Amino acid sequence: MLSFIVISVTSSAQTHSTVNLELKDGSYRSFPINLQQIVTCHKYLDQSFPAGTIDFLDGKKCIVVDLGESIGKVAVALSNEGTDDPYASGNYYSTYEAESYPFTGGWRLPTTAELNALGRISPRRWNAEKKGIEWTFDNDGEKTALFLPAAGWYSVKTTIYEWEEEWEHLNVGISGNYWSGDIYDNSHDCLYFKNDMIEVYGEDRDSWRKFKYNLRAFHSLSSVPSYGISVFTADGNNQEYNANEVTKVTFGEDLESKYISAKSRPGTIGIVDGREAIVVELGGKKVAIATMNVGATSIDEGAGPMTDWKDENPCHGTYMAYYTAKEQADRGEWGKGWRLPTKDEAELLIKQLQSYDGSNLLINFPEKGTRLFLPETGGVVAASWHYMFDYAGCNYWIDGGYLLRNVDIKDYTDRINGIEFDPEEYGVKNIAYDQYFVRPFHDLE
Repeated sequence: MLSFIVISVTSSAQTHSTVNLELKDGSYRSFPINLQQIVTCHKYLDQSFPAGTIDFLDGKKCIVVDLGESIGKVAVALSNEGTDDPYASGNYYSTYEAESYPFTGGWRLPTTAELNALGRISPRRWNAEKKGIEWTFDNDGEKTALFLPAAGWYSVKTTIYEWEEEWEHLNVGISGNYWSGDIYDNSHDCLYFKNDMIEVYGEDRDSWRKFKYNLRAFHSLSSVPSYGISVFTADGNNQEYNANEVTKVTFGEDLESKYISAKSRPGTIGIVDGREAIVVELGGKKVAIATMNVGATSIDEGAGPMTDWKDENPCHGTYMAYYTAKEQADRGEWGKGWRLPTKDEAELLIKQLQSYDGSNLLINFPEKGTRLFLPETGGVVAASWHYMFDYAGCNYWIDGGYLLRNVDIKDYTDRINGIEFDPEEYGVKNIAYDQYFVRPFHDLE
């Protein structure tokens, strides 16, 4: 039931591995693709669609119903709230719960006028096999239906104590009750049917408004056409965008990774000022974090800590004293804009980091299929008379002489959510001589 439109496509999807959506804000969204069907451009449901059309709208499978000239066409969900099965009862709600139900998108409770109009539509019949009321449509030879199960309702049987009520489930398979969104003078309207008899009336007493009925969502349909772009990817991570947000669709090079900015999605990997980086959101601000330590040449997730002075593990990089790291950053030796992380950034990062194999740290980004990996490094510790290897955990310098560490092995350090070495309290001895590793950060615009 999708109406396809033509937008700007520069190349065939079948000869490339990435589809790029260019958004109005100038950013990109890129997805890996398969060789079957990648991008579909379709028209969202609106007043131009015939009654009986079935499609998805704002996350729900629904059917178009024509409620007459005064109201027009609406989309009605094909199932009750609490279930995806059109013949199942779903959940039950009192009027007070219905009033605050958290519908998403443009979904809502129907108005009393809409329920009255629905009751006047024909053909309508009692489905004795499925136990519910059913409206049928013939849409160019395609038979479709809207079904409301006779799921009964829950009533308060007795009050055992003032704060405890006993409920009984009544009229299952016999009648159905569905709340509207309209309340008049403390009366909450509802749709009621029994067999083929259907009516709308108001529950005005508090005891009645506590009855638990079903909810069926409605959605208004615009008279203005709008379009969507669906991206079907090889990894099943399908995405949909409003076509009004998309200015161009292209195939080929991964443009989201090529043009990393503050508008990029977390988990996007690309080059920032000469260094490979991954986008991470910290406290509402996106930063680029290098995918490898300073001096490292690979990401080896099986690496352990350094074991001798000539540590040559390609994922560790170069160990150095804090002041050496600070001077290298200030001189731009890591590349333009690359720097040590701040203490605030490190504390926000720690809230997202997960342990990996006991000592290594990582953040997974399922939407992008990527991860930020901080290998176990160890380091070189300055003792009172000699240097010794610190074999435990991850050790990364932070601006100001702090240390991001996931193993607390020193009694004299100030451990604050995994941040250690407060120079204001302990002086500069440790940060002047201890040798640890660096994972640089870069601001994004």
